[in-house]
Amino acid sequence: MSEPSPSLASRFQLDPAADGLELARRWAEARFAGGFAERLRAWPVQVERGRMVIRCDLDPGHANFVGLVHGGVTAALVDIAGAGWP
Repeated sequence: MSEPSPSLASRFQLDPAADGLELARRWAEARFAGGFAERLRAWPVQVERGRMVIRCDLDPGHANFVGLVHGGVTAALVDIAGAGWP
């Protein structure tokens, strides 16, 4: 996976004063947040109070040794979604 151009990654600004819900909304709008979430190829597609839908484009790097989605991918998606709670 290639690195995003700086202009794409810079569209998402981490603001320590914003709550998780607001950051998730900004991330959904920008789509690219950089870092681990970008390597995971995951981003929120729907964000509202009490609900976040995350899209994850799977590739072979997401698989465990038997070819199924690795449990760490699932755990990371739960962690990302949980961070959007206010």
